[in-house]
Amino acid sequence: MHPVSRKVLALVGVVGLAADTACYAYVPVSPRAAPVSTGSAVRVTLTTGGTEDLARYLGPRVYAVDGSVASIDPRGDPVIGVTWVQLVDGSRQPWMGEGVVTFPPADVAGVAVHTLDRRKSYIVAALVGIGLATIAYTALQGGGGNIRDNPGDGNPLGLRAPAIRPH
Repeated sequence: MHPVSRKVLALVGVVGLAADTACYAYVPVSPRAAPVSTGSAVRVTLTTGGTEDLARYLGPRVYAVDGSVASIDPRGDPVIGVTWVQLVDGSRQPWMGEGVVTFPPADVAGVAVHTLDRRKSYIVAALVGIGLATIAYTALQGGGGNIRDNPGDGNPLGLRAPAIRPH
């Protein structure tokens, strides 16, 4: 692979990774003051008692869960379609359970809503613009190629003309 192509590929990868990770953040909310709406992506952090009380549903040593609000039960408790769990040791893994889990207020230490982080999004947009400008500049500077720049037999594609035999 051409060195310029590797640099361009690396730049595209870095910009893509930044765009994927930087634009969203979990913002703490008070579910009683401003209830979360159905369909919201949330992270629920459990109390120590919540880790024990909900172990039969979530698994042992679960400290926090990520998922979406499926509904709010009649008492106002969020019913979450859990997708990921974070264990007390900090590891994170997909949740293997089925259905939804109700989170009583006594078991919840905090709730955060997954929202767009505008400041980080602007930074990523600027990085993407710089990345695209760099790719365009690189392509324009070294894109065409020239036989004089390609040492060897002067045949950069390795094509061979058929041999001509005298009659």
